[in-house]
Amino acid sequence: MKLVVVILLLSIVPIISASPHGVISLPLKYTKRSIEKRDQGNLHTFKHDWWAEVSLGTPPQKSNMLIDTGSSNVWAYSKSCGTDECFLNFKGTNRFNQFISTSFEPAGNRVFDMTYGGGTGIAYQIGSDIVEIAGIRIDKQQIGTTTNLVNRQIDFDGIVGLGRDKNTNPSFLATPTATMFKQKLIKSNMFSLDLKSFADGGGGELLFGGIDYSKIEGDLVCVPTASDDEWSVEYTTICVGSVDIKRSAPEAVLDTGSDSIYTSCGTAEAIYNEIPGSRLHKTGDWIVPCELPDHVYVAYEIGNVKWRIPAKDLVTGPVAGVEDYCIGAIQVDELPFDILGAPFLKQYYTVFDSENQKICLAKKKQ
Repeated sequence: MKLVVVILLLSIVPIISASPHGVISLPLKYTKRSIEKRDQGNLHTFKHDWWAEVSLGTPPQKSNMLIDTGSSNVWAYSKSCGTDECFLNFKGTNRFNQFISTSFEPAGNRVFDMTYGGGTGIAYQIGSDIVEIAGIRIDKQQIGTTTNLVNRQIDFDGIVGLGRDKNTNPSFLATPTATMFKQKLIKSNMFSLDLKSFADGGGGELLFGGIDYSKIEGDLVCVPTASDDEWSVEYTTICVGSVDIKRSAPEAVLDTGSDSIYTSCGTAEAIYNEIPGSRLHKTGDWIVPCELPDHVYVAYEIGNVKWRIPAKDLVTGPVAGVEDYCIGAIQVDELPFDILGAPFLKQYYTVFDSENQKICLAKKKQ
Protein backbone atom coordinates (compact mmCIF):
# COMPACT_ATOMS: atom_id res chain seq x y z
CA MET A 1 0.00 0.00 0.00
CA LYS A 2 1.67 3.20 -1.15
CA LEU A 3 1.98 5.58 1.78
CA VAL A 4 1.26 9.22 0.99
CA VAL A 5 1.86 10.90 4.35
CA VAL A 6 3.58 9.37 7.38
CA ILE A 7 4.44 10.63 10.86
CA LEU A 8 5.10 7.80 13.30
CA LEU A 9 7.64 7.16 16.02
CA LEU A 10 9.32 3.81 16.55
CA SER A 11 11.78 2.99 19.30
CA ILE A 12 14.92 0.96 19.74
CA VAL A 13 14.24 -1.23 22.75
CA PRO A 14 16.17 -3.63 24.98
CA ILE A 15 16.46 -7.34 24.31
CA ILE A 16 13.61 -9.34 25.82
CA SER A 17 13.82 -12.61 23.93
CA ALA A 18 15.53 -13.88 20.80
CA SER A 19 14.85 -16.54 18.24
CA PRO A 20 17.14 -19.58 18.58
CA HIS A 21 18.44 -19.42 15.00
CA GLY A 22 18.44 -15.67 14.44
CA VAL A 23 15.35 -15.73 12.25
CA ILE A 24 11.66 -15.32 13.05
CA SER A 25 9.13 -17.16 10.91
CA LEU A 26 5.70 -15.51 10.89
CA PRO A 27 2.94 -17.53 9.20
CA LEU A 28 0.76 -15.40 6.94
CA LYS A 29 -2.92 -15.74 6.18
CA TYR A 30 -4.60 -14.70 2.96
CA THR A 31 -7.95 -13.11 2.29
CA LYS A 32 -9.45 -12.54 -1.14
CA ARG A 33 -12.64 -10.51 -1.19
CA SER A 34 -14.76 -8.76 -3.77
CA ILE A 35 -15.08 -4.98 -3.43
CA GLU A 36 -16.90 -2.35 -5.45
CA LYS A 37 -14.35 -0.34 -7.38
CA ARG A 38 -16.46 2.64 -8.36
CA ASP A 39 -19.26 4.49 -6.57
CA GLN A 40 -21.50 4.08 -9.60
CA GLY A 41 -21.12 0.32 -9.45
CA ASN A 42 -20.58 -1.91 -12.50
CA LEU A 43 -16.96 -2.66 -11.65
CA HIS A 44 -15.92 -5.08 -8.95
CA THR A 45 -12.42 -6.21 -8.20
CA PHE A 46 -10.77 -8.55 -5.74
CA LYS A 47 -8.68 -7.29 -2.86
CA HIS A 48 -5.73 -9.50 -1.96
CA ASP A 49 -4.61 -9.21 1.65
CA TRP A 50 -1.79 -11.00 3.44
CA TRP A 51 -2.01 -10.64 7.17
CA ALA A 52 -0.75 -12.10 10.43
CA GLU A 53 -1.78 -12.47 14.05
CA VAL A 54 0.15 -10.11 16.32
CA SER A 55 -0.32 -9.55 20.06
CA LEU A 56 -0.24 -6.13 21.71
CA GLY A 57 -0.07 -5.23 25.38
CA THR A 58 -0.38 -6.99 28.75
CA PRO A 59 -2.36 -9.17 28.96
CA PRO A 60 -1.88 -9.88 25.23
CA GLN A 61 -4.60 -8.59 22.91
CA LYS A 62 -4.86 -10.37 19.58
CA SER A 63 -4.71 -8.18 16.49
CA ASN A 64 -5.00 -9.25 12.86
CA MET A 65 -2.51 -6.96 11.15
CA LEU A 66 -2.07 -6.27 7.44
CA ILE A 67 1.49 -6.82 6.16
CA ASP A 68 2.58 -3.84 4.06
CA THR A 69 5.93 -3.25 2.36
CA GLY A 70 4.72 0.14 1.09
CA SER A 71 4.75 1.78 4.54
CA SER A 72 7.11 1.65 7.50
CA ASN A 73 4.95 1.98 10.59
CA VAL A 74 3.04 -0.03 13.18
CA TRP A 75 -0.41 1.16 14.22
CA ALA A 76 -3.65 -0.32 15.53
CA TYR A 77 -7.31 0.65 15.51
CA SER A 78 -7.93 1.48 19.16
CA LYS A 79 -10.53 2.24 21.80
CA SER A 80 -9.37 5.85 21.80
CA CYS A 81 -11.08 6.33 18.42
CA GLY A 82 -14.46 7.65 19.55
CA THR A 83 -15.80 9.34 16.42
CA ASP A 84 -19.03 8.26 14.71
CA GLU A 85 -17.08 6.90 11.75
CA CYS A 86 -15.02 4.74 14.09
CA PHE A 87 -18.11 3.26 15.72
CA LEU A 88 -19.69 2.55 12.32
CA ASN A 89 -16.57 1.04 10.79
CA PHE A 90 -14.91 -0.89 13.60
CA LYS A 91 -17.59 -3.56 13.93
CA GLY A 92 -15.99 -6.99 13.78
CA THR A 93 -12.47 -5.78 14.45
CA ASN A 94 -10.23 -6.33 17.45
CA ARG A 95 -9.83 -2.76 18.64
CA PHE A 96 -6.73 -2.41 20.78
CA ASN A 97 -7.62 -1.22 24.28
CA GLN A 98 -4.53 0.52 25.58
CA PHE A 99 -6.40 1.56 28.72
CA ILE A 100 -6.43 -1.98 30.12
CA SER A 101 -2.86 -2.86 29.11
CA THR A 102 -0.61 -2.65 32.17
CA SER A 103 2.47 -2.25 29.96
CA PHE A 104 1.16 0.58 27.76
CA GLU A 105 2.97 3.90 28.14
CA PRO A 106 1.48 6.97 26.43
CA ALA A 107 3.93 9.40 24.82
CA GLY A 108 2.05 12.67 25.03
CA ASN A 109 -1.15 13.99 23.47
CA ARG A 110 0.14 15.05 20.07
CA VAL A 111 -2.01 13.76 17.20
CA PHE A 112 -0.38 12.61 13.94
CA ASP A 113 -1.96 11.97 10.54
CA MET A 114 -1.43 9.31 7.91
CA THR A 115 -3.09 8.82 4.51
CA TYR A 116 -2.74 5.77 2.28
CA GLY A 117 -2.94 5.57 -1.49
CA GLY A 118 -6.27 3.71 -1.31
CA GLY A 119 -7.85 6.67 0.45
CA THR A 120 -7.85 5.51 4.06
CA GLY A 121 -6.85 8.27 6.45
CA ILE A 122 -6.20 7.95 10.17
CA ALA A 123 -5.26 10.22 13.03
CA TYR A 124 -3.41 8.67 15.94
CA GLN A 125 -1.36 9.20 19.05
CA ILE A 126 1.89 7.51 19.99
CA GLY A 127 2.49 5.12 22.85
CA SER A 128 4.75 2.19 23.62
CA ASP A 129 3.84 -1.35 24.57
CA ILE A 130 4.85 -4.97 24.25
CA VAL A 131 4.44 -6.31 20.71
CA GLU A 132 4.68 -10.06 20.22
CA ILE A 133 5.39 -11.46 16.75
CA ALA A 134 5.54 -15.23 16.24
CA GLY A 135 6.26 -15.77 19.93
CA ILE A 136 9.08 -13.20 20.04
CA ARG A 137 8.41 -10.32 22.42
CA ILE A 138 9.53 -6.77 21.69
CA ASP A 139 9.33 -4.53 24.74
CA LYS A 140 8.40 -0.84 24.62
CA GLN A 141 7.71 -0.87 20.89
CA GLN A 142 6.09 2.42 19.95
CA ILE A 143 2.84 2.12 18.05
CA GLY A 144 0.16 4.45 16.77
CA THR A 145 -3.27 4.25 18.43
CA THR A 146 -6.06 5.71 16.28
CA THR A 147 -8.13 8.70 17.33
CA ASN A 148 -9.97 9.24 14.04
CA LEU A 149 -10.69 7.50 10.76
CA VAL A 150 -11.60 8.66 7.25
CA ASN A 151 -12.72 6.46 4.33
CA ARG A 152 -11.82 3.11 5.82
CA GLN A 153 -10.53 0.68 3.17
CA ILE A 154 -8.50 -1.58 5.47
CA ASP A 155 -10.52 -4.44 6.97
CA PHE A 156 -7.95 -5.35 9.59
CA ASP A 157 -7.02 -4.31 13.12
CA GLY A 158 -4.01 -2.32 11.97
CA ILE A 159 -0.84 -2.48 9.91
CA VAL A 160 2.68 -3.82 10.34
CA GLY A 161 4.67 -1.62 7.97
CA LEU A 162 7.79 -3.21 6.48
CA GLY A 163 8.92 -0.33 4.27
CA ARG A 164 12.32 1.37 4.13
CA ASP A 165 13.94 2.81 7.24
CA LYS A 166 13.95 6.30 5.71
CA ASN A 167 10.20 6.15 5.05
CA THR A 168 9.61 6.88 8.73
CA ASN A 169 9.21 10.43 9.94
CA PRO A 170 11.53 11.61 11.48
CA SER A 171 13.85 9.70 9.19
CA PHE A 172 16.28 8.56 11.92
CA LEU A 173 13.66 6.33 13.59
CA ALA A 174 13.77 2.56 13.14
CA THR A 175 11.32 0.34 11.30
CA PRO A 176 10.08 -2.83 13.06
CA THR A 177 12.63 -4.97 11.20
CA ALA A 178 15.49 -2.63 12.11
CA THR A 179 14.30 -2.58 15.72
CA MET A 180 14.40 -6.38 15.91
CA PHE A 181 17.87 -6.40 14.38
CA LYS A 182 19.23 -3.81 16.80
CA GLN A 183 17.84 -5.83 19.70
CA LYS A 184 19.61 -8.91 18.28
CA LEU A 185 16.30 -10.69 17.91
CA ILE A 186 17.27 -11.48 14.30
CA LYS A 187 20.72 -11.99 12.75
CA SER A 188 20.28 -9.69 9.73
CA ASN A 189 18.37 -6.51 8.99
CA MET A 190 16.29 -8.13 6.29
CA PHE A 191 13.11 -10.10 5.67
CA SER A 192 11.84 -12.49 3.02
CA LEU A 193 8.35 -13.08 1.69
CA ASP A 194 6.70 -16.15 0.25
CA LEU A 195 3.18 -15.04 -0.67
CA LYS A 196 0.66 -17.62 -1.80
CA SER A 197 -2.61 -16.91 -3.57
CA PHE A 198 -5.92 -18.64 -2.91
CA ALA A 199 -5.31 -21.01 -5.82
CA ASP A 200 -2.05 -22.09 -4.18
CA GLY A 201 -3.60 -22.70 -0.78
CA GLY A 202 -3.36 -19.13 0.50
CA GLY A 203 -1.19 -17.74 3.25
CA GLY A 204 2.56 -17.89 3.06
CA GLU A 205 5.48 -16.91 5.25
CA LEU A 206 7.22 -13.75 6.37
CA LEU A 207 10.75 -14.60 7.52
CA PHE A 208 12.54 -11.92 9.53
CA GLY A 209 16.34 -12.06 9.50
CA GLY A 210 17.06 -14.55 6.73
CA ILE A 211 16.17 -16.52 3.60
CA ASP A 212 14.51 -19.92 3.32
CA TYR A 213 16.50 -21.49 0.48
CA SER A 214 14.34 -24.62 0.57
CA LYS A 215 11.60 -22.59 -1.14
CA ILE A 216 13.77 -21.35 -3.99
CA GLU A 217 14.34 -22.90 -7.41
CA GLY A 218 17.56 -21.79 -9.09
CA ASP A 219 19.49 -18.68 -8.13
CA LEU A 220 18.51 -15.54 -6.31
CA VAL A 221 18.75 -12.53 -8.60
CA CYS A 222 19.74 -9.49 -6.54
CA VAL A 223 19.71 -5.84 -7.58
CA PRO A 224 20.49 -2.65 -5.64
CA THR A 225 17.55 -0.75 -4.24
CA ALA A 226 16.76 2.23 -6.45
CA SER A 227 15.62 4.52 -3.64
CA ASP A 228 16.28 5.12 0.04
CA ASP A 229 12.58 5.83 0.60
CA GLU A 230 10.88 2.86 -1.05
CA TRP A 231 11.47 -0.81 -1.75
CA SER A 232 12.06 -0.03 -5.41
CA VAL A 233 14.17 -1.49 -8.20
CA GLU A 234 15.27 -0.30 -11.61
CA TYR A 235 13.77 -2.22 -14.52
CA THR A 236 14.94 -2.29 -18.11
CA THR A 237 11.73 -2.88 -20.01
CA ILE A 238 8.22 -4.29 -19.94
CA CYS A 239 7.18 -6.85 -22.50
CA VAL A 240 3.97 -8.55 -23.55
CA GLY A 241 5.17 -11.84 -24.95
CA SER A 242 7.91 -10.99 -27.44
CA VAL A 243 6.83 -7.34 -27.80
CA ASP A 244 8.82 -4.78 -25.81
CA ILE A 245 6.89 -1.87 -24.34
CA LYS A 246 8.54 1.49 -23.76
CA ARG A 247 8.80 2.00 -20.02
CA SER A 248 7.19 5.04 -18.45
CA ALA A 249 9.39 5.21 -15.37
CA PRO A 250 12.86 3.94 -14.47
CA GLU A 251 11.78 2.34 -11.20
CA ALA A 252 9.14 0.03 -9.78
CA VAL A 253 8.07 -0.19 -6.12
CA LEU A 254 7.35 -3.65 -4.67
CA ASP A 255 4.24 -3.19 -2.53
CA THR A 256 2.31 -6.00 -0.82
CA GLY A 257 -0.44 -3.53 0.06
CA SER A 258 -1.35 -2.89 -3.60
CA ASP A 259 -3.88 -5.16 -5.29
CA SER A 260 -2.79 -4.30 -8.82
CA ILE A 261 0.16 -3.30 -10.95
CA TYR A 262 0.17 0.42 -11.69
CA THR A 263 1.87 2.25 -14.53
CA SER A 264 1.37 5.36 -16.65
CA CYS A 265 -1.55 5.85 -19.01
CA GLY A 266 0.64 5.49 -22.10
CA THR A 267 2.34 2.33 -20.90
CA ALA A 268 -0.94 0.72 -19.85
CA GLU A 269 -2.43 1.48 -23.27
CA ALA A 270 0.61 -0.01 -25.02
CA ILE A 271 0.38 -3.17 -22.90
CA TYR A 272 -3.32 -3.70 -23.51
CA ASN A 273 -2.94 -3.05 -27.23
CA GLU A 274 -0.98 -6.32 -27.26
CA ILE A 275 -3.57 -8.31 -25.24
CA PRO A 276 -6.40 -9.53 -27.50
CA GLY A 277 -9.86 -8.24 -26.63
CA SER A 278 -8.69 -5.59 -24.16
CA ARG A 279 -10.50 -2.27 -24.04
CA LEU A 280 -10.94 0.82 -21.93
CA HIS A 281 -14.11 0.84 -19.81
CA LYS A 282 -16.18 4.03 -19.44
CA THR A 283 -14.88 4.34 -15.85
CA GLY A 284 -11.32 4.67 -17.12
CA ASP A 285 -10.28 1.16 -16.09
CA TRP A 286 -8.83 -1.36 -18.51
CA ILE A 287 -10.88 -4.52 -18.91
CA VAL A 288 -9.92 -7.82 -20.53
CA PRO A 289 -11.57 -11.13 -21.43
CA CYS A 290 -11.83 -13.19 -18.23
CA GLU A 291 -10.33 -16.19 -20.05
CA LEU A 292 -7.07 -15.08 -21.63
CA PRO A 293 -5.03 -17.53 -23.71
CA ASP A 294 -2.32 -19.26 -21.68
CA HIS A 295 0.44 -17.92 -23.95
CA VAL A 296 -0.33 -14.32 -22.93
CA TYR A 297 1.94 -12.86 -20.27
CA VAL A 298 3.43 -9.55 -19.16
CA ALA A 299 7.00 -9.38 -17.86
CA TYR A 300 9.20 -6.83 -16.14
CA GLU A 301 12.92 -7.15 -16.85
CA ILE A 302 14.82 -6.77 -13.57
CA GLY A 303 18.47 -7.76 -13.16
CA ASN A 304 18.61 -9.03 -16.78
CA VAL A 305 15.80 -11.51 -16.07
CA LYS A 306 12.25 -11.22 -17.38
CA TRP A 307 9.87 -11.87 -14.48
CA ARG A 308 6.53 -12.98 -15.86
CA ILE A 309 2.97 -12.40 -14.72
CA PRO A 310 0.95 -15.22 -16.32
CA ALA A 311 -2.40 -14.83 -18.05
CA LYS A 312 -4.43 -16.13 -15.08
CA ASP A 313 -3.08 -13.30 -12.90
CA LEU A 314 -3.69 -10.53 -15.43
CA VAL A 315 -7.42 -10.57 -14.64
CA THR A 316 -9.34 -9.76 -11.44
CA GLY A 317 -13.06 -9.26 -10.79
CA PRO A 318 -15.91 -9.44 -13.33
CA VAL A 319 -17.46 -6.39 -14.97
CA ALA A 320 -21.22 -6.17 -14.43
CA GLY A 321 -23.10 -5.74 -17.68
CA VAL A 322 -20.15 -6.76 -19.85
CA GLU A 323 -20.37 -10.50 -20.30
CA ASP A 324 -17.14 -12.50 -20.01
CA TYR A 325 -15.06 -9.42 -19.16
CA CYS A 326 -12.94 -8.79 -16.07
CA ILE A 327 -10.92 -5.87 -14.74
CA GLY A 328 -7.29 -6.03 -15.82
CA ALA A 329 -4.63 -6.44 -13.15
CA ILE A 330 -2.63 -3.57 -14.68
CA GLN A 331 -4.15 -0.13 -14.19
CA VAL A 332 -3.22 3.54 -14.47
CA ASP A 333 -1.67 5.74 -11.80
CA GLU A 334 0.46 8.69 -12.89
CA LEU A 335 3.27 8.30 -10.38
CA PRO A 336 7.02 8.77 -11.01
CA PHE A 337 7.39 5.00 -10.63
CA ASP A 338 5.45 1.83 -11.36
CA ILE A 339 3.96 -0.25 -8.54
CA LEU A 340 4.33 -4.03 -8.55
CA GLY A 341 1.59 -5.27 -6.25
CA ALA A 342 -0.04 -8.62 -5.53
CA PRO A 343 -0.24 -9.96 -9.13
CA PHE A 344 3.57 -9.75 -9.37
CA LEU A 345 4.71 -10.48 -5.82
CA LYS A 346 2.79 -13.72 -5.37
CA GLN A 347 4.71 -15.22 -8.30
CA TYR A 348 8.18 -15.05 -6.72
CA TYR A 349 10.16 -15.46 -3.52
CA THR A 350 11.27 -11.95 -2.56
CA VAL A 351 14.05 -10.75 -0.25
CA PHE A 352 14.11 -7.22 1.17
CA ASP A 353 17.63 -6.60 2.47
CA SER A 354 18.19 -3.32 4.32
CA GLU A 355 21.62 -4.37 5.53
CA ASN A 356 23.00 -4.66 1.99
CA GLN A 357 20.60 -2.23 0.28
CA LYS A 358 19.25 -4.76 -2.20
CA ILE A 359 16.17 -6.67 -3.30
CA CYS A 360 16.38 -10.26 -4.50
CA LEU A 361 13.92 -12.31 -6.54
CA ALA A 362 13.79 -16.03 -7.18
CA LYS A 363 11.48 -18.58 -8.73
CA LYS A 364 9.58 -20.68 -6.20
CA LYS A 365 9.83 -24.43 -6.01
CA GLN A 366 6.67 -26.03 -7.27
